[in-house]
Amino acid sequence: MIKKIKINQVRLGMFVHDLDLGWMDHPFLTSQFKLTTEEQLKKILSLKLQEVYIDTDKGLDIATGPEGRDAVEVRKDVEKTLETLVPYQVKFERLPLKEEWQHATKVKQEASRVVTSMMNDARLGKQIDVERLDPVVDGLMQSVFQNQNALLGMMRIRNMDQYTFEHSVSVAVLLASFGKAMGFDHDIIRLITTGGLLHDIGKTMVPLAILNKPGKLSDDEFVIMRRHVEYSEEVLASSIELPEISRNIIFEHHERFDGSGYPSSKQAGGISTYGKMAAVVDVYDALTSNRCYHKGKSPHWVLGKLIEWSKYHFQPDLVQQFVRCVGIYPIGTLVLLQSGRLGVVVESNDADLLRPIIKLVYDKKKGCHLSPTLLNLASQLPTAADKIVGSESPEDYRLRMDILLEPR
Repeated sequence: MIKKIKINQVRLGMFVHDLDLGWMDHPFLTSQFKLTTEEQLKKILSLKLQEVYIDTDKGLDIATGPEGRDAVEVRKDVEKTLETLVPYQVKFERLPLKEEWQHATKVKQEASRVVTSMMNDARLGKQIDVERLDPVVDGLMQSVFQNQNALLGMMRIRNMDQYTFEHSVSVAVLLASFGKAMGFDHDIIRLITTGGLLHDIGKTMVPLAILNKPGKLSDDEFVIMRRHVEYSEEVLASSIELPEISRNIIFEHHERFDGSGYPSSKQAGGISTYGKMAAVVDVYDALTSNRCYHKGKSPHWVLGKLIEWSKYHFQPDLVQQFVRCVGIYPIGTLVLLQSGRLGVVVESNDADLLRPIIKLVYDKKKGCHLSPTLLNLASQLPTAADKIVGSESPEDYRLRMDILLEPR
């Protein structure tokens, strides 16, 4: 049985099934291993975790004290929370997705080009010209306000070899969308978008051998990687003074609500709203992205983990606001319908978080691909066969997101 237990219940001989952290937030080679040494135990405790998952079939169970929670029951509770979220009352006007897609393509390409150039300059020790980002931020904001589904969908089409650059652009897009959903004025959205583009600028001072290592980092390498937040201060020292809101994004995106984050171990009241938003967005994008040694998780599954982790790591109401922003089944999620058909989410429905617009692509019962067909689930009855019952991995069906997400 997979159980979730308190950190003070962890003992040698237990099999850790999941550290309940993002894969970049711990130094272990894998999240699944048997605890056999005091050094491993000390390392787990140093992460300031509150809870972990153990597999009682592969290691010791809890000896005394309160029983842990069954992982299946934990996930059921998470799904119930997601299903009870109420959509935003404000409805946003949108350009047709097909109309915005072409514009969003150019915006993304330019953003990636400028961010790549800027980070390469920083790695060479050149002064960073932050003002170069102004037209990029303008383009991202314009696309988000015209139809955020285009850019959000486009950021699901990624090159794993360009992760650092594309992650920065994706975080910026997600923050712009998040800020819009929160009702921030344009000036604030501009500043958090800028902060998103620059949030990992300190990684330009991390040796490439560590940054691009095709596997888990050693303990020493892990320490160096975590210093990228501090390195950002050095990289930006000779640039124009960044507004505080942008700096909040850069220097607080790894802080955690319960004080378990870094570099300053700030707690709830000491972290700005913008830093808390960036923390949610950064983890969401990292966990849904493919790396050479990490297969991205389903966006829906990751949202569930964010809800679960908001008990300690994130501000609960902000996590729920983010879910409302991207949808319970975000763009790029491969959903399984009660009918046995699979569909890729291509647009969210502002009025109904549980029933997005999907593109039908596969029939599991018949074991065959379908001619891609759009289906607006909001037009279906709640008891219809086309109700979402889960999410799956596109790779299992050899589905290419770059083809499926582009409107035809």
